[in-house]
Amino acid sequence: RYAPYIERYFDLFGKNRIHVCFYEDLVNDPNNFCTGIAQFAGIDPSYFNNYDFKIYNKTVQVKSVGVHNIFRKFKRSIRPLTRMLPTASRKRLKLAGYNLEQAYFTANKKEIDEKITVSPEMNNFIKAYYAPDSIHLLQLTGKKLPW
Repeated sequence: RYAPYIERYFDLFGKNRIHVCFYEDLVNDPNNFCTGIAQFAGIDPSYFNNYDFKIYNKTVQVKSVGVHNIFRKFKRSIRPLTRMLPTASRKRLKLAGYNLEQAYFTANKKEIDEKITVSPEMNNFIKAYYAPDSIHLLQLTGKKLPW
């Protein structure tokens, strides 16, 4: 139900001063998404021509939240101690820490194999419930909705 909010912003600031974009578009084509924002903001969009849209620090589900919290606390507590070591020792310790972290994540990562299914009746209900807002949003933005 975005339309009433976007409509209010359009009324307050003017439609030409608001750039509406959708998260799904960022996921599907990050280059085009960022280029569109740059063009709207008057920034040179060529910045994104060779940009690496690799995902860092991707969120993962863990098997044990408790173990994960202990591991995070351990990392935070040891970090100040490593700063007191000579550079060469810090580099070796950093590599060892990286290897330990990879092993930990391999052991504690939860494999997500469950698919959430929605009954056809519920799917039709949801589509009908949001249809008026989707039509309004399409009329306001002139953009094809990704859902």
